[in-house]
Amino acid sequence: MLPPVEQSILQVNPKFADLYKKLSTDILNPNGSTKNHPAQKERDAVSGALKAARIEAAKSQILISSLSSLDLSPPPPIPAKPRTRTSQPAPPRKAAELPDDLIELVILLTAKLSLPSSSLSKRDITLLESTPTYHSLPTHLA
Repeated sequence: MLPPVEQSILQVNPKFADLYKKLSTDILNPNGSTKNHPAQKERDAVSGALKAARIEAAKSQILISSLSSLDLSPPPPIPAKPRTRTSQPAPPRKAAELPDDLIELVILLTAKLSLPSSSLSKRDITLLESTPTYHSLPTHLA
């Protein structure tokens, strides 16, 4: 990082002012590192790949966390509305319940995504992906 220079010094020394300006704008970054490093393109590519990998890892973690925290137990019935003198008693209503095949699909996906890929054999993955429930995934995403 270049130290700040007073304007009076730059005005008295025009060659130094030119050198300081060239250093601070063309050659050095604000943190003092060089702008023209020979491996900068390679570093930028690695940084970009690392950023993309972090984003994908975060997305996967959010998906796994969301699937793992789903409450798959049947919901309790919704209480009936209170009776009034003129109305008939309303039958108890049930809250929306997930279909069994969707619950099974959530369980399968959670198991597949949360286990490290090294612990799953090709046979296990093939078995999982050959189930009709696994093939019904696109219909639930639409």
